[in-house]
Amino acid sequence: MGSENFGKMAGNIVATKIPEFLEALANILNQSPEPDFGTWRMTHKAEYMELIKAFE
Repeated sequence: MGSENFGKMAGNIVATKIPEFLEALANILNQSPEPDFGTWRMTHKAEYMELIKAFE
């Protein structure tokens, strides 16, 4: 208790930009051959970080 962790911080997305970020991520994932976000993220880490930085 008290040491829960949901993951590592990848960046700070401005709250008003979250819908745009999710739309951009969904568009990328829809064009990707990977079956899910977790698999895509593991193989496209740099692209994911660039996307996050674009919405900070």
